[in-house]
Amino acid sequence: MPPNFHFGPLKKDRKFLMHRATVADADKEFYTSYDAMLLARKAGLLYALYEKSSSFLSGSGDWNIQVSSDEELRTLLATELHCTAFHQTEALIALLLAEYQDRPDWVYLTTYGNAEIKEAAKAIKSRFAEIPGTSASNLKQLVEQGVYANVDLSKTEIARQWQESIVSIMALLEIVAEQFLDGHEYNSYKHGLRVVLGSANFGIAQGELTQENIRPFASMPHSVTFPQIENLGQDYGAQMVTKDVNPEYSYRVVQCMGSLVSLIKTFRLARIQGTLSAEINIPFYDTLLLDRIKPMTKVGFSY
Repeated sequence: MPPNFHFGPLKKDRKFLMHRATVADADKEFYTSYDAMLLARKAGLLYALYEKSSSFLSGSGDWNIQVSSDEELRTLLATELHCTAFHQTEALIALLLAEYQDRPDWVYLTTYGNAEIKEAAKAIKSRFAEIPGTSASNLKQLVEQGVYANVDLSKTEIARQWQESIVSIMALLEIVAEQFLDGHEYNSYKHGLRVVLGSANFGIAQGELTQENIRPFASMPHSVTFPQIENLGQDYGAQMVTKDVNPEYSYRVVQCMGSLVSLIKTFRLARIQGTLSAEINIPFYDTLLLDRIKPMTKVGFSY
């Protein structure tokens, strides 16, 4: 008889049965082979192509890649980088939440609901709130438990670096959670591809709409435009929203998150194996730079 497969979140009141392994065995197998830098390598490739787009086009003339200009290629790559940042953020938050489940981590990563990630991101953004779906009463505890697997380094030679790293990781999580919560274009991109790409410029004018009267207020070399549904009393409407895209930010933030996912993998494996390497790479992130270059410009008009 063929298996009856299940799709979507699992009900909390139903057991997850395992016949060939324990939860620890399953987690060890998963993390041993887990490619923590997959999306970071993807972002690195996309950003390299973005930076050297002219060279790429000149060397791929007979490849039939169906890109008509350097500007079109750069906007396409910028958009892919932008959405890879959202993809990496979702994967990172899900991995943090997996720490608190009573099932193998890979099972949670297969069955979590989108609402769980959004609720966790809201709590992460506020820093001092309890993180839904976890035992962490604030963001600092989430980092200590979800990233460092409750390993206490306060009595070691790297105690100060460890504490500074926790603060740095908290700042990174706040930035990516805030961007993720406002990233409605991510759904538009991955569900139905209802996005429009290109450069965008906006201005205002008083009186006659002539070039001389227009006062520009936003210029976006790369942007995504997408519809957002809004409530209008008892009815619905929509706005067409255009958002800025910054490929440098996307590239840098994915590299930061990739290294954080690698750190999570290292400490979870160390806990399972009962040994911690004598050489530990404690990460610090230039969150001031990320905060300065993150895309912020957004313009919306009623549809």
